[in-house]
Amino acid sequence: MSWIDTAPWVTESGSPSRLQLHYGAYILASAAHSLIEHASDDSHTNLGISRGSRSLVTRDLRVGLALHLDVEPFALALRNGHTTVASHSLGGQTLDGALSWIEKTLATQGLPVSVVRREFPDFPESPLMSNGEFDTDGAVERGRLFTWLRNADEILNLLGQSEAGMSEARVWPHHFDLGALISVSQGASRSIGVGFSLGDSLIPEPYFYCYPTLLPQQRLNSPNWYQAAGPPIASSPPSLLRPIFKPLSPRKTSCEPT
Repeated sequence: MSWIDTAPWVTESGSPSRLQLHYGAYILASAAHSLIEHASDDSHTNLGISRGSRSLVTRDLRVGLALHLDVEPFALALRNGHTTVASHSLGGQTLDGALSWIEKTLATQGLPVSVVRREFPDFPESPLMSNGEFDTDGAVERGRLFTWLRNADEILNLLGQSEAGMSEARVWPHHFDLGALISVSQGASRSIGVGFSLGDSLIPEPYFYCYPTLLPQQRLNSPNWYQAAGPPIASSPPSLLRPIFKPLSPRKTSCEPT
């Protein structure tokens, strides 16, 4: 396994760099939602991790094109495989300005589509949702965040090699976690959610999680699905993630069970 060492965790879950990166993922999700056939579980909006370009990346938008968010420079890049077709820094850009650039760039590639926002409920509040501007400060912190996601992706890929019923691990832009499902019943009606969070309002440090759940499309139709996971530990269902590891804290230098 090619784990990359990273500095002790000092970033709070609501830090400006983490929030801006979350909104960068929102841009990719909006583009994907505008171009890709919609899946009942919203998986058409989830993102992959490109280790080579150190970016988050959409699924194939069409004709081999995918939209990347290069994390450290904090720039959008439309790529066909490893070839960059066009790139655009998010520095000084608004959310709608970034979506407009995507729309215009896709039009030059023969894809005249309207790129609009993908509305998610309870998305983290930020001036970026209105008319706030992105900035490119915090490249070191964004790089550390990406390294955590990349390391977690490595671990979950290893787990997938021994779990035949496990889905691909993907970054879900709504709650900005890396997650996968392991089917545990005939017909795949029930599953175990496994994944990694960069931290949230409940646990500000990064953590791996494991919890029983229905499939995503079933949760969409079952507003009380989370009651099966046990007593609530926070006010919203997405926070019912049972942490099994805290990868690193300012006081520790190795993984340990919680």
